[in-house]
Amino acid sequence: MNKSNEHYNEIINYYFYCKLKSNFLYKDIPYSEKSFYYLKKQLMKESNKIFQNYIKNDESTNTTIIKNYIYKENNFEISFPYIEIKNQNAYTPIFLSNKSNVSKEDKDFFSFKSNLLSNELNKDIDYYKIVLPNGSIKKLKIQPSINLNKLIVEIKNEMKISKQSHCNICEYKSICINELKKNDDIRLLGSMKEPEVKKWNDKGYFSITQLSYYYRTRRQSLITSAKGRYKFELKSLAIRENKTYVTDNFNLDKHDDEIFLDFESLPAEKFVYLIGILVVKKSKIEKKVSFWANNKSEEKDIFEKLFLYLIKFENSLIYHYGKFGLNGNFRGLNHYFIL
Repeated sequence: MNKSNEHYNEIINYYFYCKLKSNFLYKDIPYSEKSFYYLKKQLMKESNKIFQNYIKNDESTNTTIIKNYIYKENNFEISFPYIEIKNQNAYTPIFLSNKSNVSKEDKDFFSFKSNLLSNELNKDIDYYKIVLPNGSIKKLKIQPSINLNKLIVEIKNEMKISKQSHCNICEYKSICINELKKNDDIRLLGSMKEPEVKKWNDKGYFSITQLSYYYRTRRQSLITSAKGRYKFELKSLAIRENKTYVTDNFNLDKHDDEIFLDFESLPAEKFVYLIGILVVKKSKIEKKVSFWANNKSEEKDIFEKLFLYLIKFENSLIYHYGKFGLNGNFRGLNHYFIL
């Protein structure tokens, strides 16, 4: 295989987050969504700047930093951006993260790479460090991990689609969605997570159409209480019949001006990078507006632009999707959450 070091690392990396994505990368399948990849690169640049400051501030004369160390095995080349050596004996791998928090998948991935390095150098390595975009540096204990040969075999195998927390920002999102649409897969139900998918599959329900027949009105009205378990079967029924079923009684004020907001984010980074606005006057779309943040430092700017824009509409109704902590900021404005 003729792949760059960066490509090898991404193949290994995504195994711990989504095995299917790792398989796509291994097969050199082109990205279908490139904008998310750009945002990821921007966040990584921020981490790199932070680490450079970390090196400058470390005045210890007993510390050596090795840059871009390459580990080679089975045609795979895995890079380590930095290795910190103290007192000529204590080795600590240092990784850059494009996320502001550390997930279980992150820990599994960095432990895997640290164990490889430990075996390669024949050194006992107990800890690794992670440089985060928010300026913090975490030191974590290495955990046992999968063998590289077993990992490579799994990457090469055919894999089925499974929902992950980052599906909405995946570079291969369109490919998976198109495949799910062919099968009318229940994974297309946006808020259904993979454990819930497995639960319904175990009962014999694989498609939205199948699941729609699970719902039974019995003695209750289709207008059911919104409290308790989310009824995916009712949502499936609404899709099959192309109808809207209301789960609670409520009244909407009627306004000539209506504004619809939507927020696109990187959930793990708690970073809203796009705000979309749709202005409707007397039931007709009048204007579409969007505010982009190229990196997290610009996030505040797009929210300031949003509120300055909304102030112009004194007697309007605002609908927005998801709370995003905006309840207090919208105080005094007529608005509804659409969840």
